[in-house]
Amino acid sequence: MTRGYLAVILLVTAPGIAMAEERKGLTPEEQFNQGVDLAAQKKYDEAVSLWTGLLDQLPEQFLPNAHQALGLAYMRLALFPEAWHHLTLYGKLSGRDDSAVMLVDLETKLETGHVLVNLTCPSDTARIEFPGVGAAGRGRLYPCPLTWWFTPGQHTVKVRAAGGMKWSRVVKVERPVDGASAPSIALKPESESQVLEWSLIGGGAAVAAVGVVLGVLAESRNNDLHERYKDPTAYPDGDAAKGLYDSAYDDEVRPKRISSYVCYGVGGAVLATGIALMFLHSAPSDQAGFSPSFTFVPIVHPDTAGAFLQFTF
Repeated sequence: MTRGYLAVILLVTAPGIAMAEERKGLTPEEQFNQGVDLAAQKKYDEAVSLWTGLLDQLPEQFLPNAHQALGLAYMRLALFPEAWHHLTLYGKLSGRDDSAVMLVDLETKLETGHVLVNLTCPSDTARIEFPGVGAAGRGRLYPCPLTWWFTPGQHTVKVRAAGGMKWSRVVKVERPVDGASAPSIALKPESESQVLEWSLIGGGAAVAAVGVVLGVLAESRNNDLHERYKDPTAYPDGDAAKGLYDSAYDDEVRPKRISSYVCYGVGGAVLATGIALMFLHSAPSDQAGFSPSFTFVPIVHPDTAGAFLQFTF
């Protein structure tokens, strides 16, 4: 049924286009026709590698035929998820249904060992790469969002976004319950929802720990002063002893206690902020469009510090 397609799909822009050993100076359409010749020689790997590198260069009117050729070549290579992807695009772009029978056959094959998954990215300009899918597909970038067939299990997916950002995600694919829709997986970078939060949590805990140390030192010094100025043999005048104690307390104990309280307040506020942000990033919006929110208002006082925290979820 499909054997004749690969030999006749030509992007003809002028009669008599000859094959050339060197592609330099050839138009994308002429280079694509070289791939057709490779496919006719059953060199499908080479044809696919050539065609995928030309997709962004071909004029729009040639894209349906390009995706049809890629879909058929991937079928020859038994790379059925790739074949399904390109034949689906061929049907959408061309408005023709001659790929419908092939797609039904492909989906029948895929459903026995694959799961259809919807992939989303933080930006619609992001591109997805699947490492290890064979020489014909390796390095090929797919626009996101993307619908793809995966075998159940864990898969490494690479994402490239604007500004040169790159990251990898390990996604776990499980078979959905009968009747359930295709699962969706958000390919957010791990750092997007982890580094800031954990930095705040760690920093807040460290500042609070300093507060504990200062509090212990202040309490220890206060006990020493009590023991010294409560000794009637050394300080028989109680009022004078209290005055000396108060003066020493203001100089040696109060600064440590104030610093301790400040560290408690600031450290606790930073720690709570990190926990709140982690919660917000993991909490989905509801169907009415409501999203969880977090309000942080610092409170500063000459003797202490803290924050007002409000969660809405």
